[in-house]
This record gives sequence, structure tokens and C-alpha cells, in this order.
Amino acid sequence: MIQAGDADSIDLARDRRLEIRDPAGGLRPGITEYSGPSFTIDVLGFNRNIQPTNGVGWREALDFFADAHVRRTFEYAFDYQNFSRGVMYGEVQPLRGPFPQGMFGADPRLPLPTYDLDLAAAELRQTPSWNRNLTIDLFYSGPNLVQKQTLLSLKPGLEAIHTLKGSPGNISVRAWPLSWIDYLSAERGHGLPIYTFSLTPDYADPDDLASLLLRSGGLFSSAMSYSNTSLDTLIDRQRVEQDPSVRLDLLSKVQQGALNDDEYIRAGQETLNPVFRSWITGVFTNPTLSGNYYYSLGKT
Repeated sequence: MIQAGDADSIDLARDRRLEIRDPAGGLRPGITEYSGPSFTIDVLGFNRNIQPTNGVGWREALDFFADAHVRRTFEYAFDYQNFSRGVMYGEVQPLRGPFPQGMFGADPRLPLPTYDLDLAAAELRQTPSWNRNLTIDLFYSGPNLVQKQTLLSLKPGLEAIHTLKGSPGNISVRAWPLSWIDYLSAERGHGLPIYTFSLTPDYADPDDLASLLLRSGGLFSSAMSYSNTSLDTLIDRQRVEQDPSVRLDLLSKVQQGALNDDEYIRAGQETLNPVFRSWITGVFTNPTLSGNYYYSLGKT
């Protein structure tokens, strides 16, 4: 439709982006694709106190992810490049911390997450799991293939700790579909070993994400039995702080504390990639907008 000029813009799914490109990978004539960061972040969260619900089978200790070395093993074994290219079709950028870059308070000095099997093996070696066979069963909502492939971005790296890095124990990673009812029950009932979150904040301020992901009793932190009272104090202080420089310092400490706890795999920060006919003017991306800003558009 857009190639024929019957539409000025279309909402094109990530896995259909090749339809607007020629065999060499360039955009077809008359089409412009824009790109910019969004405030949507993709993270995987570790459940420190797994309580299996209907349809969820978990073979390891219920507090398996309470061990920081285990959590770091999974962080280093997550294939960020596969997630970016194979799952998100390039429409994602690295995520440094719990707050997306471009948002007030997001610290650009935080280190990027890395895929490193040597470090993953070194972390697992410090746990009793190094010498054991491990079966890691992960669960997703049946129709959600993005969720499935995100979880499976852990599979090659974790299994390679045995095949390439000398772990005596074999490691097997499997992803299983759940019906929506069973998935919802597991999500709300502390039943998922690893949670996958694609979060767009309700308002463009880090307080929203901090409240959901990091503060004790938050919607997602509570699901994973995650609590850090020192972070709670910092989060509560930054919420009411009126001096921007003081608040920035508090938010920096929140982010560093979150990284020290290794509670989340920072998979990526999604990008906005609207597609328009080239005769449309005034197009821009803004992470605070949920879609296109049509008031600025014109047509030549």
C-alpha cells in the first residue's frame, strides 16, 4: 500500500521491514524510515523465591536466583546481539540501567551489559551449580513469540558454559508456552522463574520505573520477591526532592544500587521507527509520544 502511494504512512511490524527494502537492503524509492529512541525498555527479571503455579515446572531450588553469582551468570550469558538482531530486528539500542537514555536522571556513565562466556563461567564456578546438571525451564504466554525468543537468547550462552567452558554439569535451557490464564496466574503468583518485561513508563520520569521495578512492593519487584531497603530510602527521597542537582545525585545512586543487585538483565531500549512516504514533511520522533505527532505533518 505505501509502495504504491495509497498511504502516506503505515504501522509496519518489525519482522516485515524487508518489505520496504530492495534486494540490496536499501529503502525502496519514495519511502523514508525515521529512527529515534523510545522510553520503552526490555528487561528480564530474576525471581528470588519461585512458587510454581499451574503449568509451571521448576526443577532447581526455589531460591536458585537468590544467589548473586547465579544472576550474574545469566547476565553474562544473555546474547544481547541475538536479541537486538534476531528478536527486535535492530529496533533496539543498548540499555545501561533501569532508566532509558534521554530520560531525566538516566546516567550515561553506567557500563553497558556484555555477553561474556568467560565471566559467566567464572560466576557459575562460585556456586554449587557448577558441578551439577541444570535444567532451566522458562515460560512464556503461548502466542507471544517475542517473549519466547527473548528467553531463548539465554540458551546458547548458558549451554556453552558446559560445552565450551568446562563446566562438569550439563546445562539445558527450555522455553515452554502457557495458556494466558496460566501465565497470568504465574505472573501474579510468583510462579515464573524469569519474568520478561517490556515497559513503557506512564509518565516521562524515572520515578515511575523505580517504583515498578526497584522499590519494595512495586508491581514487578514484588512479583520477583525483590527488596532493597537502602534503595527504598533513595527512591523515596528523590521523589520529593525539589533541587534538580540533588535529585540527579540520588537517582545516580539508585541506578548504581540496582546494578549492584544484578536483579535484571538489561536487554535493551526500544527505538521508534515510523515509515512515511518521502513527500511527507515535519516528521520527528519523540520518546514521550506514544505515536506520530500529526500536527506538525505536511505534504509536498
